[in-house]
Amino acid sequence: ELPGRCNHLEGRIPAIVMVGGSTLEELRKKTKDLRGVDEPVLGGKIMMMVDAFGLRPLWQSYTEDSSANDKRFCQQILDQVPQGGLMIYDLGFFSFDWFDKSTDQNKYFVTRMRHKTAYKVVRTLSEGPHYRDQIIEVGKYRSNPCKHHLRMVSVLWGRSWYRYLTNVLDAERLPAKDVCDLYRIRWRIE
Repeated sequence: ELPGRCNHLEGRIPAIVMVGGSTLEELRKKTKDLRGVDEPVLGGKIMMMVDAFGLRPLWQSYTEDSSANDKRFCQQILDQVPQGGLMIYDLGFFSFDWFDKSTDQNKYFVTRMRHKTAYKVVRTLSEGPHYRDQIIEVGKYRSNPCKHHLRMVSVLWGRSWYRYLTNVLDAERLPAKDVCDLYRIRWRIE
């Protein structure tokens, strides 16, 4: 189950899921097809969706293409998440188009902010010496910016700022501390 600080979210959000992909390990070269092949032969790529509370597998997909980009699975993932559901995923899914499609379908996410992403602060919801909670526009200098505002929660850990993105703009519905806690538990899927 989720850490105690997040248990209050269960039932308030229709589904909270963690999504992650992995390139499968090198296949053993014992089959006829692989004998004599000098370079490594990877086992393909698998994508999983797991319930964040019970860690139950909810969906999976596989491709033999071990170099497949995570974004290849985006539409399949979106089809599996109920309206109002929340996905937690890593930077492999960072895409303005994906953010917009999720928002357009009333499906939510928590992810990290990519370092060199241009953004403009629209409004600061709250801030202190070790955190900021802001509504932002992303893709400020791109020809195809994100069409919806996003929320960036920044937290200072030691000397480094960690920045998380979500399309849940209402801080009462998903407080800043929950955004950080949810992303931290994403590593459980690994």
